[in-house]
Amino acid sequence: MSVDPRQTGEMPFLEHLAELRSVLMHAVIACLVGALAGWWVAPIVLEDLVHRTVGNAIVLSPLEAFNERFKLALLLGLVLTLPYVFYRVWHFVVPGLMKRERSMILPMAMGSMVMFVLGAAAAYFYLVPVVVRVLMGFITPSIRADIQLGPLLGFFYNIALACGLVCQMPLVAMTLTALGLVTPGFLLR
Repeated sequence: MSVDPRQTGEMPFLEHLAELRSVLMHAVIACLVGALAGWWVAPIVLEDLVHRTVGNAIVLSPLEAFNERFKLALLLGLVLTLPYVFYRVWHFVVPGLMKRERSMILPMAMGSMVMFVLGAAAAYFYLVPVVVRVLMGFITPSIRADIQLGPLLGFFYNIALACGLVCQMPLVAMTLTALGLVTPGFLLR
């Protein structure tokens, strides 16, 4: 009975590359399928985000609405398929890890994904509408605000990315403490 070389981690270099290519191809195909689903969800998300923030947004070119919907569909596709992509990458990486590394990395990676999504959700549901409302408070009576869709979505993407990364800080501090690189006393100071 032959043993699957992926389980033992004893594959020749070219077989590793072929396996990596397979994982990457499956990830790209999954993201494209997710983007198709995202294409139908994107108008709902666009409408909700615009209503949460500025009420109405304008487009300045015939392609702007299509481009923004396309970018949002790709992003939603990535978010929708991230668990599958993570699963494929994990099964590629796991044979090369020691037992202790496996027990540490999986919970950290899952926690990281959850924390990032929570940070992005906090940006979507709370932070971006509040920040836009505060910034709109600087408008004087003689200024009319016509907010363009592209910059509004770019602003949201940047804030969501920043919030997702900031939500990683507890996990980073916990990991550094577990590795002994940082002490609780240092963190308190």
